[in-house]
Amino acid sequence: MRNGAVNTPVGRVPAVGLAEGSDALIMIRPEALRIVERDLPAEVHRHSHVVMAKLLGRTSLLHLCAHGENGLEAHLHARVPGCFYPQKASRWIFISIFLAFVFPLSS
Repeated sequence: MRNGAVNTPVGRVPAVGLAEGSDALIMIRPEALRIVERDLPAEVHRHSHVVMAKLLGRTSLLHLCAHGENGLEAHLHARVPGCFYPQKASRWIFISIFLAFVFPLSS
């Protein structure tokens, strides 16, 4: 935790009440992630991208590879409304901080 927030591969999450420099567990609901397509070919991007998409009736379940600024990757799931089958292109992932939760890690 630095400067009141925790950095994740999909953005900064406020960590109210945690001590500066402490470790934290971040839980992000699948509905909190929003995907926006970019027009870069997959071969040249260093950003997050959709690995796989499955239709689940009224929503689609996405498997995402999120690339953080520090070079670390995270495998995430997102639920988006409707039928979402993205082309092979780079994506941006946005997070709704109201559906992300921060918990202190005990040492």
